[in-house]
Amino acid sequence: MLCDIRLLLWLRARHARTALVRLVHAGGTDLVEDRSPGERAYQLYLAAIAAVWAALMWAALLDATAAAFAAVGPASSAMALALGLLAPVAVLAWAAVRALRMSPVKLARADMPFVAAGPLGMRAIAGMGCASSMLAGAAAGALAGYVLGVGLESGLG
Repeated sequence: MLCDIRLLLWLRARHARTALVRLVHAGGTDLVEDRSPGERAYQLYLAAIAAVWAALMWAALLDATAAAFAAVGPASSAMALALGLLAPVAVLAWAAVRALRMSPVKLARADMPFVAAGPLGMRAIAGMGCASSMLAGAAAGALAGYVLGVGLESGLG
């Protein structure tokens, strides 16, 4: 079973690397072929710009949320809390219906020979699908909860 998990992790890492290469290619560079020091410095520059942009957008989101909750008052902030607590139920119901309609693992054409070379256990496939969904959901829930908490602190406090 550990070999199955290792193979599925390798495939997910390969997909993530391909997505990163495509994203950086939009910035005008190639992670695979451009290995000169000047190109690596440019790639680091792109990463720094993306990090600064993400930090500024996060700060703007928190500021806008705090201002909106402060403007509507405590009663509407409490109602927003109730709606905020119902949102995970709706998201989980949507995810459950979506999971029933699709395969737990998605393979590219190039991945099929690797998977066909060895039998994959259903426990490993289901476990990897569940773990990746749980990690993504936990990260999104933590960020949304933090934003809701900042808004409630300014709306109720």
